[in-house]
Amino acid sequence: MKSLYSITKDRIPTHEEPKLIVYSCDAQGKALIIMLASSGMRIGEALALRVRDVDLTKRPARVYLRSEVTKDRQGRWCFISDEAAEFLRSYLGERINAKDAYIFQGRHQGVSAEGARYPRGRWKNEPQPEMRSEGRPEGDPKKIVSEEELERYIAEGWDFQTVLPSGRILISKLQP
Repeated sequence: MKSLYSITKDRIPTHEEPKLIVYSCDAQGKALIIMLASSGMRIGEALALRVRDVDLTKRPARVYLRSEVTKDRQGRWCFISDEAAEFLRSYLGERINAKDAYIFQGRHQGVSAEGARYPRGRWKNEPQPEMRSEGRPEGDPKKIVSEEELERYIAEGWDFQTVLPSGRILISKLQP
């Protein structure tokens, strides 16, 4: 009898896998991932941060998590690494002076990091329907594959692009 559930094995990522994810992200993704990894804060706490909640003048840099965004409704300070502070400073650019602005502007406010609106209900980096693998011409330079297929495609000369919210992986063909 075939099982209704797929069985997965959790494993610790290799030393290279987190680097691949970070290096394939845009500036917002890099700042967010490294900030989460170095501070231990929850994703919801990070997405609710405003510029005024971060003190990049101290060493190590400090982040105040307001009570209205924490799980236990207790405000607290956490710290981020120097590397995370640099990525954050670089990502914020001129917005570092806009104290009431959200740090990670995006879907949760309905505005992209560049200030342009994009459709609600879609992830910013999710491929548009015309970018999906199904129905695309043979030899197309982009594909969406599962984790199990990734190694085979890498060996065939494809390049890792990003992990989509669905858990599938966007790859592109390396140009000769």
